[in-house]
Amino acid sequence: LEFGKMELRLARCNVNDLVREVCQLMDLTAQKKPLTLSIEMPATPIYARCDPDKIKQILLNLIDNAIKYTDENGHITVRLSLVETVIVLEVEDTGIGITAEDQNRLFEMFAQLSQPGARKSRGGSGLGLVLCKRLVELHEGTITIRSATGKGSCFTVRLPFSG
Repeated sequence: LEFGKMELRLARCNVNDLVREVCQLMDLTAQKKPLTLSIEMPATPIYARCDPDKIKQILLNLIDNAIKYTDENGHITVRLSLVETVIVLEVEDTGIGITAEDQNRLFEMFAQLSQPGARKSRGGSGLGLVLCKRLVELHEGTITIRSATGKGSCFTVRLPFSG
């Protein structure tokens, strides 16, 4: 990725199916904590020209982080929607949240959270969100965060709709 060697293998994909598949993979991990993992998406499939493996990797990283940073009995919601010409994927949790200072550095390599014990006690390499951002950008999309300490986080991925 650093050397610009990563390529997309674009195909027409049912994004609903990708979301469902990743959530099924992560549901057991969430249940063991225990957390509730839910999906909100339209009944009508949303199709996009994308690299299905890269989209799944983005979702896996975001959901895995939500699981790590959400305490027992918390909730994680994965949302998929189509807003005009943009596919919107959201992963929202009721976790520990992220300070404004840390939000500015989240997508930097090896970024350390300043919250006491937040990263050390929960694991992580500091590369997952960097990878997410790069994969989203390869798809000509954006990733943003909305968070408040103690109130959880919501990561939003916006991808161009190419139905």
